[in-house]
Amino acid sequence: MPRYVMVSVCSSVPWPADEQLVDFGGHAIRLVPPRRDQAGELRAYPLAAIEYVAGDSDEALVQVIRRFLSALSWRDQAGIREVDVTYGAPLRTGTRVPGNGTTTAFDAADLPDPPDNRARMALAFYGEGMALIPVHIAYSFLSFFKVLNIRFAKGPDQVAWITAQYAANALPHCAVRLNEIVKTTSDVGAYLYGSGRCAVAHAFSEPLVDPNEIAHQQRLSRDLPIIRALAAVLIRTEWAVAAPRCNAAA
Repeated sequence: MPRYVMVSVCSSVPWPADEQLVDFGGHAIRLVPPRRDQAGELRAYPLAAIEYVAGDSDEALVQVIRRFLSALSWRDQAGIREVDVTYGAPLRTGTRVPGNGTTTAFDAADLPDPPDNRARMALAFYGEGMALIPVHIAYSFLSFFKVLNIRFAKGPDQVAWITAQYAANALPHCAVRLNEIVKTTSDVGAYLYGSGRCAVAHAFSEPLVDPNEIAHQQRLSRDLPIIRALAAVLIRTEWAVAAPRCNAAA
């Protein structure tokens, strides 16, 4: 009996309505649609699986699937949340889950698979940020900021790069929120770094993000499209990854 490594997902990207084999980086990934009961209720998460071949390791195959999911999330600009990872046979089934659409027109064209490991990691953090948007705004913000951290190790360099993007008008679709920010500070980069990245990552001093404070969550929600857009700009310009089909972040 074939053995598989299986990654179940909660996907905002419509999954294929029928099982489909996708070639990604030389690996055949089996996409299994969500399953429904007789009443039409979803009873199992959709999943991506790779069949074991002699010499394969669990870790390597999971990494391939995660790269595929990151690429799919990037291309379609929608979140894909990893639910769990299982191994063995047969293909896993799960419990009732909502919110996963299907389509008969699924295609695997134009999925980026850059050879540079830093680019792959950037796509992974970007995909993580997309998946966290409906789950946890603060952690989503931090995931997008980590894309910048891959390229710029030091805070001052991150701040300078962000401010340069604002000065170059690289984020026209974020103009309304950016104009609000510059009314209170002259340095957009310092604001996003201090009130966003540091405020989420630390809790020992102001500014911070208190989970009990609605105003903090609202502020992060307004700032999230900016850091998402900045992460997308860096992925495209630094690692030459093709722009996504949906240009909401570009």
